[in-house]
Amino acid sequence: MLLLIVALAVIGAGLSLQGAGLAILYLVVVIPALIAMSISLARKKPDQWTQGASLGETLLLLFAKFLNTVGVLFLVVFGVVIAVGVFCFLLLASNAIRL
Repeated sequence: MLLLIVALAVIGAGLSLQGAGLAILYLVVVIPALIAMSISLARKKPDQWTQGASLGETLLLLFAKFLNTVGVLFLVVFGVVIAVGVFCFLLLASNAIRL
């Protein structure tokens, strides 16, 4: 999963160099997909992960789940910020709001 995230980050950086609009569209498409993938990976049975695991491995798995939860929350907030930013930009560009 880490390799996938690194590859997506490299693609996003390349798109941001080509144009900001492409990067925003890319993020709008990728963020929900990453959230869905993270949730589907988290639905595995805990018995599959902790069967025969030592205390250190169990604590490491709990910490990984915590980081997964924090990451999903960060991605949701980031997606909302992007959506609100695009919405406000479109309102300003269409002269629906005058400053």
